[in-house]
Amino acid sequence: MPNASESPVRAIFAANLKALRARAKASQEVTAAHIGVKRSTYSAWESGVAEPGLQHLHAIQKHYRVGLDLLLHAELGNLKEFQWRTLLPHMGQRYIAGFGARVECTPNE
Repeated sequence: MPNASESPVRAIFAANLKALRARAKASQEVTAAHIGVKRSTYSAWESGVAEPGLQHLHAIQKHYRVGLDLLLHAELGNLKEFQWRTLLPHMGQRYIAGFGARVECTPNE
């Protein structure tokens, strides 16, 4: 998980972004567009090289419909299927099919 040059919270956040995007079966490009950033910016967040500011953190929360506690502290990549359904029921198979179309995020919200 975290290496010596990054904080554990940043490493968990990066891994969670990757896990949430994989669960949604979306590309970095599509996800970044929904959040309102370039793909390279989103990629830097996922790799732990950078972290989003408050405005983008809010957009990420809104896009994935998760709280800060899950984004920053839970290790979502280690969840089993039943845990995903319990913790994040909106990310079930029926929801994933229309994930990008169902969640709209404007930077000014």
